[in-house]
Amino acid sequence: MPGGRKWHKRALSFCDDLASTPELTSRLRREAGAILALISLDLVGDIENEEAALFAKIDVSSPIVDEICLLKDEMEDAMRKAGCLPVNGELEV
Repeated sequence: MPGGRKWHKRALSFCDDLASTPELTSRLRREAGAILALISLDLVGDIENEEAALFAKIDVSSPIVDEICLLKDEMEDAMRKAGCLPVNGELEV
């Protein structure tokens, strides 16, 4: 996970909660938005945060970059289908 251990645990918890909850709660919408912000590189602009430092360590030629981009696209599509993300791409959390 690009954000390190903290985000890895957070993403796993999100997946577990999503699988066990029959409806998309506001908390799950917020978590989806936070994870999307992470993989969309929204958090790398602040050089003081851990996420920026971890992203800086990723080799741009690494296959993980393509996987992150694919994950971002798929997550955006899923969020649009769930009504969390309008067509223009702005988060509604």
